[in-house]
Amino acid sequence: MAESMDLGMQVFRVFGGLLIVLAILVGAVLALKRFGPYVHKPSAAGTLEVVSRHYLDPKNSLILLRVQEQHFLVGVSPQGLQMLAPVDFPSCESQREQGNPVPRFEKGEGGGPT
Repeated sequence: MAESMDLGMQVFRVFGGLLIVLAILVGAVLALKRFGPYVHKPSAAGTLEVVSRHYLDPKNSLILLRVQEQHFLVGVSPQGLQMLAPVDFPSCESQREQGNPVPRFEKGEGGGPT
């Protein structure tokens, strides 16, 4: 009979310890949800923004990214990402101010494939 009491106490201790560990984990998750955004805020200077995405076909696309005040044209393919060129928008603005047309490429226009 003493052995069954010892076994019952051991089971109670194991499940009691498990409940304590689970309560600590749940408390940590709730604390991170509530205070997590305040711990690490991304700086405005280091943000990455997808300005535009143009699909060339189902697996390949072009993405215009903005990092800080710089723009980059990136190619996306099944093999990975490839930076194609930095984009300089102030030069486009200066061309408009001088009265020179800035080339725009719509689908089906220009020398590229349709």
